[in-house]
Amino acid sequence: MFLRQILLIGFSLLYVVADGQTISGDNPVMLNEVTVRSNRLEAYSVGAVTESPDSTLTKMLLSSSLSDLLSVSTGLALRTYGPGGLSSVSMRGGGSAHTAVIWNGINIQSPMNSGVNLSVMPVAFMGDVKVQYGGAGTLYGSGAMAGVLHLSGSNIFTHKNGGYLNTGVGSFGKKDIMLGAKIGNQKAAGTISVFAGESDNDFDFFNTSRPDNKRQKQSNADYQQYGFLQENHIRTTRNSLLTTGIWYQHYDKNIQTMMTNSRPNEQNQIDNNLTGTLNYKYYTEFFQLNIKQGVIWNEVDYIDLAIHSNSGNNQSLSLVSEIETRFNLTDGQIWSVGINFTNESGKSDGYIETQSRDRLAAFSFFQFQSFNKRLTSVISARNEMSDGNIHPFVFAYGGELPLTSALSLLGNISRNYRIPTFNDIYWKEDTWSRGNPDLSPESGWSGDASLKYKLRKESIASDFSATGFVTFVDDWIVWLQGSDAIWMPTNKKSGKSMGVELRWNNQISLGKSAIGAKIHYNYTHSRLKTDDVYDGKQMIYTPRHRLNGIFTWSGKLVTSGFSLNGAGKRYYDYENSLKPYLLGDLFTTIHLPALPVKSELSLKIRNVWNTRYQIMAWYAMPLRHYEASLNIRF
Repeated sequence: MFLRQILLIGFSLLYVVADGQTISGDNPVMLNEVTVRSNRLEAYSVGAVTESPDSTLTKMLLSSSLSDLLSVSTGLALRTYGPGGLSSVSMRGGGSAHTAVIWNGINIQSPMNSGVNLSVMPVAFMGDVKVQYGGAGTLYGSGAMAGVLHLSGSNIFTHKNGGYLNTGVGSFGKKDIMLGAKIGNQKAAGTISVFAGESDNDFDFFNTSRPDNKRQKQSNADYQQYGFLQENHIRTTRNSLLTTGIWYQHYDKNIQTMMTNSRPNEQNQIDNNLTGTLNYKYYTEFFQLNIKQGVIWNEVDYIDLAIHSNSGNNQSLSLVSEIETRFNLTDGQIWSVGINFTNESGKSDGYIETQSRDRLAAFSFFQFQSFNKRLTSVISARNEMSDGNIHPFVFAYGGELPLTSALSLLGNISRNYRIPTFNDIYWKEDTWSRGNPDLSPESGWSGDASLKYKLRKESIASDFSATGFVTFVDDWIVWLQGSDAIWMPTNKKSGKSMGVELRWNNQISLGKSAIGAKIHYNYTHSRLKTDDVYDGKQMIYTPRHRLNGIFTWSGKLVTSGFSLNGAGKRYYDYENSLKPYLLGDLFTTIHLPALPVKSELSLKIRNVWNTRYQIMAWYAMPLRHYEASLNIRF
């Protein structure tokens, strides 16, 4: 019944968009070509390590969450509280607050906890996903200490008019459906996508908190979700472009019963998230003006039927305004300068009163070439103040130098900072936690150096890179459990994270078929220097070893593959740890040419070895399970 209601709403929305986006005239309008996605990333990320999820796997996981895709297709560590539960990203030993999440050029992190729940974001909503490692994302301000996750829509002018329908089923009562459409021409175009999903999540698991490791059925882990994404691109003149986007999601999730609980949980959380962006771009051969407006509203309604005093409602609102000018000075030289103003407010039953702050920042970058245009460099800087308090001046330098036609040297160094969140400072004391009004902002340095090798032959494309990185953070803000069992944020004296990242991507063409392999290995040594029991300990939930691999074969009608996802031992407090794990998934996609529309059937076997594992302590994960989906385009 739930999915039928959403399907009816979806078709109604598609009709409204199609009716409202009709454009008179059948002749194409020839206008200047423009890249819709902001190219700030390409301009200032010189010398930084960037990657995108595997394209083959992305197509197969359209109805899955962004968390699922990133965990098996990149070198990121995802901290997931059970299937469908809260999922946040960790880069290079940092916490989720150290990774900025950008959608259409706007930072969508919550001012209350810096969090972004990746488990509620469908892959099909993401036209473009890029991961930028390291602290070179200084232009995005507070929080971009470990890296930046860039999310954006694609250039819808390049898409054909039409629609799609994706529906899927899986183990444990998993059902989802997604449909969308695009209409327009080369002057104005619009897209809309709607989705809905639900799962009982009543999987079996072995309870390792019990001496007998009894096999049990997971309770209170079901969820329902729905949402929509609507985007428009309008060429207002030959040299200007207006883009709009509105993204809404509703997520109703029962909080999974932990292994250590003797009785089923009676907790529920309902999330409502609304994000809107309006971007205007004016461009000539030598000049570009970008104006951005963003609204990010989040609501979390938490209900505890067992302990009513723990229930609460949390709401945050961020209003973002930004203007940036860019000058193409000479061949290979780009100078950009901009101003960002953000108003943030948070209202919570966990606060004594509503909190707000104003943040004003100026930023700039300069890209240039030297040594006979062999070395490409970029220098970026940002200075920010909030409520009259000036934060540390941050900057970054990145460079790329080709050593041979196949071998390149990349590197960057940056100074970074992060201001405390509202929860860090203002959370009033309750049974489990309390804020700390005496917190100081984090500050630190990060740097990395990479060697990249590219091999291109008639039927082979191979890329290999080796990266060494180091990050120093002073006054690292960490939520830790004290001797009184209360969780509280504290400025630890310092933190140091260092490690090595190895990446290999290989594609071989075999006539009408192709094989591919993509492997990531990360070694991360991340430790705190403090005056308590955490001194010298590995950062909690940070594996020292992490491995990802994807192996694919593509034919005319069938694409099959196998993915690996593994992590080493992870500490969840100063002395207790979770066991290492290595997961394997099988997947195949079959094209169905006999149908009158373009159709693909995807089949997946998850956790093929029936591995018993935990990502977060005492949150069970499912054993072997299955998924199937049908994707139709018309």
